Amino acid sequence: MNQLFYDLSQKAEDITDQLYSRKLSGESWQDIFRQKYGELIVEECVKVGNFSHESDMYPGAVIKEHFGMEKEK
Repeated sequence: MNQLFYDLSQKAEDITDQLYSRKLSGESWQDIFRQKYGELIVEECVKVGNFSHESDMYPGAVIKEHFGMEKEK
């Protein structure tokens, strides 16, 4: 697993543990985790995409590079 994805999943686990322990929702731990993990990934994409104007690449390419994804062939 890419280190950035791993770090985001760890952060999502921490948030989920806090929310689940407080029983703020009737959702399962897994449902809360999936939602929080997705939100963190989107948040990271927005953060990186907002600064893509500083590069000569399209926002999607900057985001892919940030996440360490292979370039399209």
